[in-house]
Amino acid sequence: MRKVGLFALLIGLAIFPMAQATGYETELDVTAGYNFLFSEGEDGYYRNHDDVSEGVLVDRLRYAMVPRAEGHWFDKLSVDFTLANRTDGAKGVEFNFLKHGTYSARIKYAYFYDYFNDPYYNYGNNDRNIARDNLLLDFQWKSLRDFIFSAGYQQIRARNDLAFSTYYWGDQFGVPVLKDNSHRLVKAGVAFDRSGWHLGFEQGWQFIDDRSDYDQKTVPGDGFSSRPVALVNPDRQAGVSTTTPITTATAGFDADTWSADFRYSYHNGSTDIEVIDLKTFYFTSVNSRNDILIKAAGKTELPEQLAELQLAWEPLEQLELAYRLDWRSLESNSGLDLENTLQLYGNSDEVVLESTLATTEIFDYRNESLTHDLSATVRPGRDLVLTVAYIRTDGDLENRYSVDGETITAIAEDYRRDTI
Repeated sequence: MRKVGLFALLIGLAIFPMAQATGYETELDVTAGYNFLFSEGEDGYYRNHDDVSEGVLVDRLRYAMVPRAEGHWFDKLSVDFTLANRTDGAKGVEFNFLKHGTYSARIKYAYFYDYFNDPYYNYGNNDRNIARDNLLLDFQWKSLRDFIFSAGYQQIRARNDLAFSTYYWGDQFGVPVLKDNSHRLVKAGVAFDRSGWHLGFEQGWQFIDDRSDYDQKTVPGDGFSSRPVALVNPDRQAGVSTTTPITTATAGFDADTWSADFRYSYHNGSTDIEVIDLKTFYFTSVNSRNDILIKAAGKTELPEQLAELQLAWEPLEQLELAYRLDWRSLESNSGLDLENTLQLYGNSDEVVLESTLATTEIFDYRNESLTHDLSATVRPGRDLVLTVAYIRTDGDLENRYSVDGETITAIAEDYRRDTI
């Protein structure tokens, strides 16, 4: 990413004088400097939470072009670069293209380096070295009167290695994981706007895939067990994928003193799970090995509905009344088949004891709520705004969990929340 950023800087500096000479109004803004690093003793916090690179630093570059004459394929082109890591920030580049009355487009890429390494925090069992990147594409076509056609794509990825803490055989281990997770969203829509009316429709599909695996290496325990034990070459074959169609419809009307807007969205998610997890533990002092094998397969349905109505009225210039109705319904119906196998080998390569427990887990969840939000805003003076609001939420919650037909949890209750 640093090479890309420096290359973009050179391109921008080269285009700037060329654009000045070829009929474009240009703007170039560069924030640069030198980063000094002073550190004594343990600098784990700063290494893990801040940019500690030392040397010449190009923090930000912004470049924009506007044609002086008409007839160009764009009315404005801008490029923004962020080239330095910052606390909870990311490196990235964003391109924006605009042609008034015809189209607008945006391309954005961001890269975030999520790093943590501290052997004194939970014995180093929470270290991570994750690369996260985000690609965003948005396009709007506006050449047809009163209509706007839109399309978009987004991809979020997380990869590289991390560790998570777990407990077996009286000891604690930092299980090494090779992260491989992706989240993609594809959408397209159309909007109509004329004489105060607003109508819109958008269809999207969200895809989530997790193919994370274990890093097959030996991980010693942290020494809590009475006998030395190590986790040896853990293996995981996983497939977790989610597909969610998202349908959204909107309608509204704006008058001189009042407005009304309605929005409805329906999500129908489906998750497929298939995981085989093998952990082998080796007791070095007695030359003994134990295996724990877990198999999981299941499916989850996640239908969700959201409806919102907003009304606003200004009977006086100093007074605004507003009402919002919000209805939400979320359901989850899950079935998971689990098979847990424990194999004890003793001092040989032959299994001396094997135990398998197979279960079927069913999880049903439903939460439906209705919210009324009534507010009044008064502006008695230029710099004074007074607002009073009453919000009431009524809901119905059901949560049931069973194992092999036996109910473990059964919750069914109504709830109410009032806010003034």
